[in-house]
Amino acid sequence: MIITLSTVLASIVLAVVGSLTFWPVQHGYDFYKPLVLFIAGLVVILFIWWWVVALIGHCYSQTKEREKPSKNALFWLREGIIVSNHICGALCKVIGKNMLPKNERFLLVCNHVSNFDPMLLTEKLAKRELVYITKPENLKIPIGGKLMLPSCYCTINRDDPIQSLGVMNKCIKLIENDYASVAVYPEGTRHHDGQLGEFHEGVFNIAIKSKAPVVVTTIKNSNKIAKRAPRRTLTKLEIVKVIPFEEYDGMTAKALSDKVRGLMLENLAQ
Repeated sequence: MIITLSTVLASIVLAVVGSLTFWPVQHGYDFYKPLVLFIAGLVVILFIWWWVVALIGHCYSQTKEREKPSKNALFWLREGIIVSNHICGALCKVIGKNMLPKNERFLLVCNHVSNFDPMLLTEKLAKRELVYITKPENLKIPIGGKLMLPSCYCTINRDDPIQSLGVMNKCIKLIENDYASVAVYPEGTRHHDGQLGEFHEGVFNIAIKSKAPVVVTTIKNSNKIAKRAPRRTLTKLEIVKVIPFEEYDGMTAKALSDKVRGLMLENLAQ
């Protein structure tokens, strides 16, 4: 949000100063000049910020494993994501945010229909230090990709059971040590048609072994953002239910997976 606010303020200053000095408004039909200066300022300054975020990412090691997320990396990654959301016109209404656990880490699960899903979650839950299980290819994203490892985003290779187990254990430690909450997409891939795919039940072992609350969420309409950008697209992120450990204690990962999937199916059908 800091990047967005500073960009808007700088653009307003440019529009005012420019219309009084080097491109003065002298007649009534010159009303377009401040508007052009403001829009030009927005575009140029936002792109400068994008590259600043990318350069900051290059300052972090891409080989060193971290036990704890870097707060600076999380901050700059979040700021870059917020800017991207705004440029693409991605708006999000959040329902049930007050249900989130206030003083404990959690496992958040959500359906997956678009690349914007984690971006919207990151923006709307900005204060919750949320990290993701993601695919290795995302680390190559030019803007922000190199901030993911220092933020403790966990890359998973689904074809390597041993590596996947290591990722699960790392996520468990992040929650147990109160370093971060973890967000996962149990479908494992996007479903652009909005339908809920089958779950990979293994991810629920993160909650079971860390005894963390499971935050069940759904997102709707995010699959339309890319087609409509930069026009505004309203999406809805809903906290469907928070399942405390006491409620699923004794369940298997499969049973918990089925419970969560049922809640999500019911909500998506509304």
